[in-house]
Amino acid sequence: MFEKGLEFRICDELRDTLKLAWPIVLNQVGHMFMGLVDTLVAGSISTTALAGLALSANCFWTFTSVCIGCLLALDTYFSQAVGAKDEEALGRYFQQSFWSAAFMTVFSALCIGVGALLYRYLAPPSEIRDAFMV
Repeated sequence: MFEKGLEFRICDELRDTLKLAWPIVLNQVGHMFMGLVDTLVAGSISTTALAGLALSANCFWTFTSVCIGCLLALDTYFSQAVGAKDEEALGRYFQQSFWSAAFMTVFSALCIGVGALLYRYLAPPSEIRDAFMV
């Protein structure tokens, strides 16, 4: 089916990819387990607490994922500077990333706060709304 040389190259590439990817996979599995534990704890308290947790988590991740995506745009610049062995550009990009992260942190916090206030005033009074605000 495959030539012998191609099969070995695919195995080499797969091994190299897994070597680079395992920290990312471990990070994602950790986040999934934190969500699972949150769900188990809130679900054992009450369905209202579980609903409040779901609303809060969705509000948080909606705004935060946009900010994370903006910061991930810097990866290309870092990779190019490392590949070109341009220490000066790497330092400049690193400094810019701190300012970008600070700006995005403030922006994300403001969006989360405004979103929570909008939900508090626009949602009808209920136990779930109160659980969301806790």
